[in-house]
Formats: sequence, C-alpha cells, structure tokens
Amino acid sequence: MASGTFNISGNIMPPNNSHFYGQGPATLLNFDNGSIYVNNVSNVELNAFNISGTINPTYDAAIFIIAVYTNQSGFSIHDISCSAKGSNAFYAFVAGNYAISNLTYYNVDANAPDGMGFMLSGMGGNPTMQNVTYYHCTVENAGIKNTRINDWVTGYDFCEYSGLTVNGLYVINCFANGAWESDFHFEFAPTKENAILTGCDAKNAGKKTPSPLYGYGFVSESGDVIFCNNTASDNVGGDIDIDTVVSTPIVNGISPANSTKTAVAINQGNCSGVIVDIDANHKELVLYSNDQSAVDQQIELGNYYTADDANPYIINGTKITVHFKDYAVIRLVKAN
Repeated sequence: MASGTFNISGNIMPPNNSHFYGQGPATLLNFDNGSIYVNNVSNVELNAFNISGTINPTYDAAIFIIAVYTNQSGFSIHDISCSAKGSNAFYAFVAGNYAISNLTYYNVDANAPDGMGFMLSGMGGNPTMQNVTYYHCTVENAGIKNTRINDWVTGYDFCEYSGLTVNGLYVINCFANGAWESDFHFEFAPTKENAILTGCDAKNAGKKTPSPLYGYGFVSESGDVIFCNNTASDNVGGDIDIDTVVSTPIVNGISPANSTKTAVAINQGNCSGVIVDIDANHKELVLYSNDQSAVDQQIELGNYYTADDANPYIINGTKITVHFKDYAVIRLVKAN
C-alpha cells in the first residue's frame, strides 16, 4: 500500500504465503465495519501501517488470526498502530480445536481499544498454541471509553479460553498503561507451559469504576508463569497479584524454578535473553538489549552450535559472539 488514507468497507483477507505492508504511519487503513481477517492460512506477514475507523464485531479484532479447520503456522505482525473503535480486541490470535503456532508481534501498539489490546483465546475443543512472542508492544488506556465492549477489559489478555494449551509464550520489553482492569492478565484455567514475562512495565491499571476486581499491573491466577525483571507503578489494586513463580534475575546456566523445559537466561551488562526448547533437536536463542544500544554478547554454547542464521556472529570453539543493537534470534542445533 502507498502512503495515504484508504477507506475500506469489509475485510482484508490475506492468502497463504503473503506479505501485506504499507509505508509506516503514512499509510492509514480506515475501516468501516471491517477488519484484517487472517482466516485458516499460514505464513502471513503484516507490517508498516496504522488502523482507524470501526471494526466488524463479527470478527472480534482489527487483526484477527484464526485456525478452525486445519493447523496453521507462521505469522509476523510488526510496526502497526491501531486506534479503531469496536471489537473485543485489537489483535486476536484464536485457535479452534487445532494447533496454531509461531506468531511474533513486534513494535505493535494498541491505543485506547474498546476491548483488549492483545488477546490469546480458543473456540471449541482443546486447541493448542506454540511459540508466541510479544516484543516492544504497547497498550494504552484499554477499555476506558464508555464504548468499551464489556466490563472486564485488560491490556494484554493471555490464555483466555479454558480448553486452550499455550506452550512457549514470551513477553519481552512490553508496556501497558491505564487498563480498565489489569494491564497484563493470565486467566486461571488454560494450560500454560514455558510462559515468561521479562522487562515489562505496567502502570495505572484499574480505571474501572467504582472499583476494579483486579486493578493490578500483573495478574496470574495459576502457578505456571515466570516473571523476571519487570516493573510496575501506580496501579489501583496493587502492582502484582500472582499465584506463580516470580524469578529474581537469573544467572547463566540456571534454569528458572518449575520450568518444564530447558530455559537458560543470559544476563551480562545491558543485554538479556533466554534459550528455550523448540523440539528435541533445535533451540532458539532470543537476545534483546534493554537500552537498544549496540552490544556484543558472548554466549557459551556447550554441545550446541549455530546453524542457518543471518545475524552477524563470530564462533570461537563453543562460544559465539553476537553483535546487535536491538533484537536477535539465533537457531541452535545439536552438534552430535
């Protein structure tokens, strides 16, 4: 899409293996009862545009990704800002009794949504989600307008549907401010494995009148989420309400408490990251710089080596040095 404002009635429906992109904030998609509906397809990238107007309530979200007929995988949503009216969430990722996997939200903003900023959910049966990452995403003032969808609006709503299993949820350097209920919220019933929140900031939650049920910066109603190096302030109910694991800063080679799979944190200088299992043979190393200044990170790989990766790095025996400014992902494969 070129620069300009595009008035759209109805839905944009990307096909398999597609990339839909604009020119950044200069490209504005102004919907009239419509949405971007990513319906039972895989390998879709959306980026570099803003969204306004009104969202079709039938499809629940401004960007609605759903799998109800087959397993689907491979979604990249980045550099998008939404300020539209209506919808249960601006950005929804929904599985309907199938597996849906490998989604990344990067630099995605939700400005005063009537519903959730971001939502993970399911519909029917026992669906699964795997490898969902939020990085540098923001939600401002979720649900504070009198047009809000319901009285339980949160900034980030993780794991909403009781039959859902989420394996691999990574929320890194994200921000929420001024949600109607809580800023970052995990429901009790869904199964959550390898869920980590780190470097996130929650402020001013609990705008609900006369008083919120939660109103916390962070809420987790079950003991299967790891919180590490997050901050919170000025939340009506309190900064944190968690029946779960709250990690202190993790040192090299030590797995977080109660982690069901390998999870090794790297904390050196201004750089942080985690290594998590993808499957029996592969691992993924995610690195990020807290202040976005250029940094050299040296990691001891042990019995692993790098493979098929475009990031600049230097291998010295079992060590790798990665130079990056903001964010890097490296695939690791067993050496033997």
